[in-house]
Amino acid sequence: MKNILAIQSHVVYGHAGNSAAEFPMRRLGANVWPLNTGSIF
Repeated sequence: MKNILAIQSHVVYGHAGNSAAEFPMRRLGANVWPLNTGSIF
């Protein structure tokens, strides 16, 4: 299993940044460690 550090922005509502990136990488079998750089409202 691959380990991936995802460094992106985080949105409070909706799917963009890490919210959108984590799901497909996890579906491919990767272990994702999200590092949120800021919250966008």
